[in-house]
Amino acid sequence: MKFFSKIFITVTLILCVSLSLSGYFLISLSFQNGIKQEKSQALEQYKITRFALQSGLVSIKNDKLVSENASSSLMPEALLSHSDSSMVAVFSDEKEALYSQYPADYDFSILQSADPQKLVFEIRPAGNSYVLTAAGCFSLDSKTYYLLYGKDIQTILQQREQMEHSFSVIYCMVCTLSVLALLAISLLFVRPLKQLTRFAADIAEGDYSRRVSIRTRDELGELADTCNHMAEAIQKSIDTLTREAVQKEDFVANFAHELKTPLTSVIGYADMIYQKDLTKAEIRSAAWYILDEGLRLEELSQKLMDLIVLNRQDFMLEELSAAELLENLSETLRPVCESRKVSLRYEADDSYIHVEYDLFKTLLLNLVDNGIKAGASSIRLTGKSDEKNYTICVSDNGCGIPEEEISRITEAFYMLDKSRSRKQHGAGIGLALVSRICELHHAQLKFESEPGHGTTVFIILSEKDC
Repeated sequence: MKFFSKIFITVTLILCVSLSLSGYFLISLSFQNGIKQEKSQALEQYKITRFALQSGLVSIKNDKLVSENASSSLMPEALLSHSDSSMVAVFSDEKEALYSQYPADYDFSILQSADPQKLVFEIRPAGNSYVLTAAGCFSLDSKTYYLLYGKDIQTILQQREQMEHSFSVIYCMVCTLSVLALLAISLLFVRPLKQLTRFAADIAEGDYSRRVSIRTRDELGELADTCNHMAEAIQKSIDTLTREAVQKEDFVANFAHELKTPLTSVIGYADMIYQKDLTKAEIRSAAWYILDEGLRLEELSQKLMDLIVLNRQDFMLEELSAAELLENLSETLRPVCESRKVSLRYEADDSYIHVEYDLFKTLLLNLVDNGIKAGASSIRLTGKSDEKNYTICVSDNGCGIPEEEISRITEAFYMLDKSRSRKQHGAGIGLALVSRICELHHAQLKFESEPGHGTTVFIILSEKDC
């Protein structure tokens, strides 16, 4: 059974049962109140009738105009002079009827319960109607008389029947309208659940761009927002996994290509030396190509090893002087820069940073090396400290990087100019190493570049790492 059917049937049953019970209790309460009022009136009339009967009997006895046996025959006149249209009956102490206005077939079993101390009441059919009878007894001159006073309550029963009929009509109308309203409200409430069901089915089928458009402020609205956030998170995860899968495929393809090119050259020149009679100059030229490609393979293997080591190890950071680190780096690179006719300058605020010396030096060496390979004639190293961060900048005036390429330059084997990089023994792994070393130091890596004017790389160490 669906959730909508459960809600609709359950609420409908509760509504119908509640209305029927309410009507039953209201009608019963009204009927009981009517009977209570009739009993009160019957009690008053009973007292009046009993007083009239006692007075009449006393008057008859005092006049001594009739014998004792004749007093019974005069009893109707005494009652008639003090009664109304209700029914009255008088019985002797032997429970023989002395006078009765009740139908001949009326059951007078109530006499068995009559008591001088209290009145008893009962409702019994009398002819075509119902009569409320009050029964009691009293003594006069050592004789006991039973007095019954009956009041027709057919009107109250008819009122109850009318109320039951009216309630049945109203009950049917209210239930019909309520069921229709409940059906509409249930459909309205269940519609968001159907949207969530379709949303979950679409997500299960792989449509992670699906969103739920529920704009309520209740629990369903909160659930819809949570589902949308979940879909966004899944979409981001899928995009990340897809991007990583593409990067891995590119990595494998580029790695295979980077190996194929130098190996082809090495094999080709080695075969040429082996198969042909070459001059000394030709052998020297071939050997140079073999050496050059071998150096490229060596650098490629070293870079790959560095990446593997960085991915598998944790490193201890130590407190070092940033100024001394940059000074040491500039002294290390000075001979290379002079041989390439590159001007290298540095300046740094005297502050301490928490780094792993060898790794951080490798990071800076790769950045300076990239600047040299980009054709820069001037490279500048700066270190600046503020209240929260210590920022190291490596600036060059080389060829620069197009803006659309900046997001990919830290991918392994990614090279802007592959022919130039291979001539300089580049493998496109340097900035991938730089990015990984920055992650190990919890540092931010930012690039600013303008084609033809150079590149600036920012390494931002946070306060907790400085």
